[in-house]
Amino acid sequence: MEEQNASSNISDKSAQMIVKIFDLVMGRVFRSIYLGLDDEGSKEMERVFLSENDKEKEEFIKKYMPNFEELFNEEATKIAQEIKSKI
Repeated sequence: MEEQNASSNISDKSAQMIVKIFDLVMGRVFRSIYLGLDDEGSKEMERVFLSENDKEKEEFIKKYMPNFEELFNEEATKIAQEIKSKI
């Protein structure tokens, strides 16, 4: 029984770590996009992402981040390299 609890704790910790890494990647991607926008674009991004309107968020991403998947993969690779260098 103790083994099951230990393995479930490891799974929970792994899941929490994955969520934190995902949030870190997303934060870096959005920060990168935000810093590249002009004043109007950055105000629009703030308005959209502070709202609850998921459709508007999706449209914003399509308009201002057409290469979102590429940016996400680049940031994920960078973070993976950072983690490996610390281990």
